[in-house]
Amino acid sequence: MKVSFHGVRGFLPVPGDDTVIYGGNTLCMSITADSGALIAIDAGTGISAWSRTLLGGDLGRGRGNVDIIITHSHYDHTQGFLFFIPALIPGNSLRIYGPVCSGKDIRQMLEDQVHPLVSPMQTLSNFASTMAFHTIETREELKLHDISFRFLPLKHETENSLAVVFSDGKTRAGCISDVFHNPHSITSASEFFAGCDLLVHDATDTSVDYISSKRDFSRDGFTAVEVAGRAQVTKLVLTHFHHSLTDADLEVMLRRCRSFALDRGFKNLEIDLARENHSICF
Repeated sequence: MKVSFHGVRGFLPVPGDDTVIYGGNTLCMSITADSGALIAIDAGTGISAWSRTLLGGDLGRGRGNVDIIITHSHYDHTQGFLFFIPALIPGNSLRIYGPVCSGKDIRQMLEDQVHPLVSPMQTLSNFASTMAFHTIETREELKLHDISFRFLPLKHETENSLAVVFSDGKTRAGCISDVFHNPHSITSASEFFAGCDLLVHDATDTSVDYISSKRDFSRDGFTAVEVAGRAQVTKLVLTHFHHSLTDADLEVMLRRCRSFALDRGFKNLEIDLARENHSICF
């Protein structure tokens, strides 16, 4: 199994000289099963960049299949789907999974993104591929090819974002972005991700002022370290970086998170930053 990163930003894409190392596309990662099957998690602008690398294979010839899991409806997790090139090619087959958000299922949610008011695509019916949509129910277990998936809704703004754990029977990995942790959710997430070989976790902000505030939630690299350490995860990869953070800022974040892990006694936890066009192979 291979886990690859194609977009690592939250909120909006930030191309430029200050983001060339870790990348400026919004969130997307992919899983390549040992069978070669492709599964994407989230469809920010990174999924469009990824799609251009797929056109030399079956997906470029209208004979391909791909599964896409959307963790929640915010634009930085869906905006790249409009320009996912395999979805425009006749003969390709896409299966798209996501939760109900604000009373809308995954098909309705994506249809809103291609409304003629905001998109040149105008409607999903203009996409030439065959698309099937599936609503992920709370705590559903899903089998895609030779990889099994489990989901846990965690609090994000007025909606939930889905935490995901996936395994091919040899390797166990998890991911979560856009989560407002409180003491209860830290415990729930730690239990859900327990024993993962890899955890990809939101690290939107690590401001000292933010962390030391009296708010009852936080989204920061330190919280990610806390969840991963309690879960006895082998490797933690931080992602969903705030669009204002430069490459240099992210490297400061990494050093601080590694120091925090040592202070908390998580001495065996390996910590790194997600980087576009990089993969982790198991």
